[in-house]
Amino acid sequence: MKLCALWDLSLFVGVSRKTETKRMRSSTSEADRAIEHCEKHIARLRAEIERRRDLGHNTEQYERRLKTLEVLRAVHAADRDRSRAA
Repeated sequence: MKLCALWDLSLFVGVSRKTETKRMRSSTSEADRAIEHCEKHIARLRAEIERRRDLGHNTEQYERRLKTLEVLRAVHAADRDRSRAA
């Protein structure tokens, strides 16, 4: 392989590493925003469940939504942790 070709290859590898690092940072910040978004909804939903219980209403539907949001938050946290570890 010519020296020129090796130099071009090293530039390409360097650029792709920078691009990958930038993508991972972006992925981590997106996951952080998603976690924050889930936490806000979880807090609101917990308050609504409490309010409905105090009024004697059925909260089954709200509790299912809460469980779904908690699972979603855990998925986002795992994605963030995986991005940070890479």
